Amino acid sequence: LKLCIVHQVTDDVPQQRKARQMTLLESKHRALSQSITETEKSPLLSTDRVERRRSTGQLSHTASLASATTRNSLEQHGELWPIDDPRWSQPPVTPTLVSARVLVKNVGELDAAHGTACVKILVWLMWNDHRLPIHGHRALPPGLWSPQLTLSPVKGAIQANIKEFARDLHDAHPGDIYKLVEYEGYIYNPMDLRAFPFDSDSLDFTLSADLCQTRDGSCQNAAFKTDYRLLVQETKFGPPVSVSLENDPLGWEHVTTQMQYINVNAAQDHCRISIHLSRRTGYYVYKVMIPLIITVLLNIGQIDLPIEDLSDNLQHSGTLFLSSVALLYVVQDELPRTDFQTVIDVIILNTMYTFALSCFIAMWAARSYNSGHEDWARHINAWGVPGLTVLFFVALIAKIL
Repeated sequence: LKLCIVHQVTDDVPQQRKARQMTLLESKHRALSQSITETEKSPLLSTDRVERRRSTGQLSHTASLASATTRNSLEQHGELWPIDDPRWSQPPVTPTLVSARVLVKNVGELDAAHGTACVKILVWLMWNDHRLPIHGHRALPPGLWSPQLTLSPVKGAIQANIKEFARDLHDAHPGDIYKLVEYEGYIYNPMDLRAFPFDSDSLDFTLSADLCQTRDGSCQNAAFKTDYRLLVQETKFGPPVSVSLENDPLGWEHVTTQMQYINVNAAQDHCRISIHLSRRTGYYVYKVMIPLIITVLLNIGQIDLPIEDLSDNLQHSGTLFLSSVALLYVVQDELPRTDFQTVIDVIILNTMYTFALSCFIAMWAARSYNSGHEDWARHINAWGVPGLTVLFFVALIAKIL
């Protein structure tokens, strides 16, 4: 009887164990089906849940591959990157197209002696960073990569202040960013003063796409065309290049503006912008040229003075000569200091030559008159000074034109 009972119990144990195994397999199968269904419905399955289900055996191989693909996609787009992740400071994999708009806000202190000018320039930069999260409410990482342009040629240090750096949320695609940079300082501006005061000036500066930096400015590196390309074009902020001067530079007026790309075979993009200015000549015409012309015309009065009275003739021409020297002394601070003659220098010298030659004509006429050649002396006195005056105006018009 004991043997029969033991034999019966022994036969029941495998059946019970098998039943328990079947029940466990069915529960696992139901959990696995439910997990796969949730994975298909929610492609943004969190990493923690994926890892937890994978460790407890509740995630199938198919669900694991789906979650890995989703994770790689999110990491590629920066969805899972922490805000202080160092990868934000790296440029995107493909070259970024950066649209730029340039506004020349102020031009002043055009110094002909030192060949410099003070400028204030605003530059808008716009680009798309596909790594940014699709949701625009997230703050931009402080170490986010951004393009930075270099202004040249500069004299000394130039201030480049970032006025704005934010998402472009109006009529834009996800990841659109814009940055406003203000450049202020002195740039080199060599001027050709040979035609002064009837000259013009071309104020040239170059924007080079040779730098990139983080949003907070803590890191700055060199950039090349493989990082980003610069395209100065019309944007929603305005035309590619515009000039809106707060105050016209003293003595100058803006004529036109040109833009062209230079060094196209270089490793970076370079855009040269030329601002053409024309000098306002009114000051020099009214303060220098007209007084000189008046003194030359007054010199014609010498023909009515007695030929034999040499002292009166010399006194007349000498007084006018000294008046032109005094005028030059007054306006010398407004004239450029050059080692060559400008147009106004030639006009001043011709005025002095006219007065000096008038003195020699007066002496020649007086000597001829005293030696008995009265008719010859009258011809010299009648045609000498008027002839010099005509030559003065011919030289004046030729030099201006």
